[in-house]
Amino acid sequence: WVPFKGSTSQQMISQILHTEPVPPHKWNASVPRDLETICLKAMSKVVSDRYNTASELAADLQRFIEDKPITARRLAPQEKLWRWVKRNRLLSAACTTICLLLLSGMTAMMVMHDDGKWQVNVHTDPPDARILVYPRDPISGEPDTSIKFEADGTTPNTLRLAPGEYYVVAILEGTPRFHHVFRKVPPRGTETPIGSTKNRFWQKTGPDTIDWPEIIIPTQRVLDEMVLIKGIENSVPDLFVSTKEFTNRDYLIIRPDTSSSKLARQSPPDEPYYPKGQDLAIHFAEEAGGRLMTDKEFEHIVHSIPSYPDLQNFLQKGAEWTASRATPEQIKSSDVALELNPEFRTSNFIGLSVFRGDISHQIGSKLNAKPTASFSVKAAVCYGRSSEIGFRLVRLAGSIPPKKQPPK
Repeated sequence: WVPFKGSTSQQMISQILHTEPVPPHKWNASVPRDLETICLKAMSKVVSDRYNTASELAADLQRFIEDKPITARRLAPQEKLWRWVKRNRLLSAACTTICLLLLSGMTAMMVMHDDGKWQVNVHTDPPDARILVYPRDPISGEPDTSIKFEADGTTPNTLRLAPGEYYVVAILEGTPRFHHVFRKVPPRGTETPIGSTKNRFWQKTGPDTIDWPEIIIPTQRVLDEMVLIKGIENSVPDLFVSTKEFTNRDYLIIRPDTSSSKLARQSPPDEPYYPKGQDLAIHFAEEAGGRLMTDKEFEHIVHSIPSYPDLQNFLQKGAEWTASRATPEQIKSSDVALELNPEFRTSNFIGLSVFRGDISHQIGSKLNAKPTASFSVKAAVCYGRSSEIGFRLVRLAGSIPPKKQPPK
């Protein structure tokens, strides 16, 4: 990778002083996005945008090597514009003055009419995506598709959202490409996120402005080894379900630079990959182009097993994560929750896993046809703990989730 290229030393010096470096992926498409982001941050023209110390750079590189989310972020288009304005002061002086006056007026209006919401910047790869946002139930985590917020125009764009957790849909209109992901808006006054996975991470860029992690839209509508399961009207949408758990091989596809010392490298490729908690399962499912099933979708999948031979081995290799949170009733009866300090015995820290076996809430007994095994739901800690709980990918058959109708 050559960040600058010129035929003379004068051209090279001019580029180093005044031109942004060519992104590594322009020269080599296989360069990981996180590694490229680290390189560009280290070479930023603006001192405040660079790593403060070499140890910070080393720490971010170590996070990359350990397959953890990095702290560096890509510059938004509006930030790149601001950099240009500062480098061309004479040319842009009049425009800058006008913008500052407008900004002052807008700031005064916002102070007078502060609604407790955040201005949320949304970015996708590729850009020009339509963005739909649905609030998630604060207890179960279930998306409420009867309430929808839509950003103006296409990405990069913004929405004004209240604190909470959201189910976000990114659609490339005119193509079959879309993605469904989970994102968080923190309480006002919060300075740093709790957690670095995409469903919890955000970056504060202004007094009431945050950036969400970039949404990378998969090229495929249906991922490999998925089967279409018909849904239930006003309850469960039609969805594609992977016929196998996410494996070590799948993990190495999205993280090809994983070191040889990591368990995923040392374990059999076709064995399930076990993330450290629900949050990392959600994070890796998004990177792989899908999401986790909800507990309601899980129950419907169990009902559907007799009609889908490809799913006969469902949960054969052990427990799997869902995207759902434990309810207060499930937390009270959970041995895992009782091991935690009281302040952590909430749905924000305890998710739901599913497995074969008669241990807690029976799903198998609800089937019309007798299943070969019973299926159960159990609470488990969302992140930071090693456990043999895997996950599998699902994708909706349609890009837009069906609107839930109120019960008659």
